[in-house]
Amino acid sequence: SEYVISIQDIRDTAGNLLQSAIVSNFTTIAGDVAPVVIEYPKFDEIFDPTAHFTTLGTIYDIDVIGNYVYIATSRGFYIADISVANSPVMVGAYNNGNALYSVDVINGYAYLATGAGLDVYDVSDVVTPQLVASTNTGRIADVIVVGNYLYTYAASIVFVHIIDISVHGNPVDLACITTDAMKRLTARGNQLFVADLSGVKVIDVSNPFAPVIVNSYPLAGLKDIFIDNNVLYLLTTNTLHILDVIDVMNMTELATYSTFNLASKLHVADSLTYVSDRAKLSVIDFSDRFNPTISCVSVDGSSSNNIVVTAAKVLLGVGS
Repeated sequence: SEYVISIQDIRDTAGNLLQSAIVSNFTTIAGDVAPVVIEYPKFDEIFDPTAHFTTLGTIYDIDVIGNYVYIATSRGFYIADISVANSPVMVGAYNNGNALYSVDVINGYAYLATGAGLDVYDVSDVVTPQLVASTNTGRIADVIVVGNYLYTYAASIVFVHIIDISVHGNPVDLACITTDAMKRLTARGNQLFVADLSGVKVIDVSNPFAPVIVNSYPLAGLKDIFIDNNVLYLLTTNTLHILDVIDVMNMTELATYSTFNLASKLHVADSLTYVSDRAKLSVIDFSDRFNPTISCVSVDGSSSNNIVVTAAKVLLGVGS
C-alpha cells in the first residue's frame, strides 16, 4: 500500500512558518510501519524565553496582575516583578509554614489555598505582603474569586464551599454542596463549573446560601477546565474537548483535539488555546473549529503546573 506523511504549515502564534511543508510517499506493508517521530521546535526558538527564575519549593499555581506574578509554592508565597521581561525580580515573600496550592488575586488581596485552609493576604504593598486572615479547616486545593464570593473545595473531600469575603479579614463560610472528588473549578457569573471524577457539574450559586446542581456533562479523566465566555474547555490526559455552554441545560460538544501526552494544564487567551503536557506546550487556533491549526514547542520534558498568558507573555510554572 502507498502512504503519505505530510507535515503542513506549522506556524507560531505570530504566523511565522516554523517548518516548510514536507510530503513523502513510500510503499510498505501496513504491519511494518514504524511510529513517526516528531521533533518539535525548542521553546526558545519560538517564544524566546528571556528569563527563568527559581523559587523555593514546587510551584503549584501562579496568577498575574499587571507587572507582578504571584506564586503559590510548597514552601510559601512569592511575588515577582516581571515588568522587565529579561530581568524578573523577586520582590516579596511570606512563609507561615503551610504549603500553598492555589492563588487568586483581586482588588489588592491574594487568596491562597493552603495545607491548613484559606489564607488571605493584603498585597497592596508587594514588597511586604501582610497576612490578614487564616482558616484552619484542613487542606484545600483550589480557589476562585468572583465578586464578594470565593469558591473552593477541600482536597480529597467532595464538598464545594461558598465563602463570603466582603470583609477581607473575616471570611465566612456560607454553604457547601456535595459532588464527586474534584479536580478543578471555574466560574461564569452565578454559575460554577466543577471538574470531578465523573465529568463536569454546573452549580447555580445565584443564592449563595443554597447552591444547586442544575446539570452535568459526563467525561472521565478530567485534568483541567477553563471557561471563556460561552465556551467551556475540558482537558483530559490526551484530549481537549470544547463545549458550547450558552445554555447550560443543553451543553453541546463543538470540537475535540487529541495530540497530547499526559496533558496537565490549559489556558485560553486572545482566541488561542494553550495546553501543556509532558513534553511540549501546544498553541491551538480554533477560529475554524473544523480545521484547527497548532504549533508545538518543547518545554524541557516536564509538564507545567500552571499556564498564564498576559501582555504577550506566556508564564509557565514548572517544577521549582
